Amino acid sequence: MTLSTGIRAVDRTLGGGIPAGSLVVLTSPPDAQVGPLLHAGVHVRPSLYFTTIRTVSAVENELDRLLTDPQIDDIRHVGTDGALVEILAGMEALDEREDVIVDAFDPLEEAADRQSLVTFLNDFASRLQETESIGIIHCLDSAEISSNRKFTLSAADFVWRLRCRREGSEITHELEVPKASGLTLADDDRVLGLNLGQSVTVDTSRDIA
Repeated sequence: MTLSTGIRAVDRTLGGGIPAGSLVVLTSPPDAQVGPLLHAGVHVRPSLYFTTIRTVSAVENELDRLLTDPQIDDIRHVGTDGALVEILAGMEALDEREDVIVDAFDPLEEAADRQSLVTFLNDFASRLQETESIGIIHCLDSAEISSNRKFTLSAADFVWRLRCRREGSEITHELEVPKASGLTLADDDRVLGLNLGQSVTVDTSRDIA
């Protein structure tokens, strides 16, 4: 069973969407306009949202700007201390075929010891498989990346890497898919040009292969 990403062109590239039970790690520059991509699935099915940095009201305001009817069951600010435990506890309420969004994961990677992080990632993935849900963990690509990042990427079934390019006054975005477990993707399908506005569309105006 596959679940829609909320982006039709990405669904087509992946053969219908993301397999139920998958963990997706989305990485982006700190200044990227990642919201439309991160929240693309929220208008498709209900979601649980855990935020470490932003306030609940900030997330609610962004969702209201981006979506006419965001399907959010709960938004929780978990901070850093005890956040791994709180996220897993919150996932006990996860219904079948929901999304779980964790934004941003960097403070938790930096604060956790290796064993605690690996245990969390395994338990997180197991809960997704039990409920046939999709988990999206958002990580920042910056000059200082935790040494624990490799464990997060290793645990992922899919890795999406958002890239920004500045050409004069224009900012363009590309979505790279370096990891897609269980799928064989052609090189051309591993990079998509994106227009990140109120919704996500694929940029067909230029050759990005």
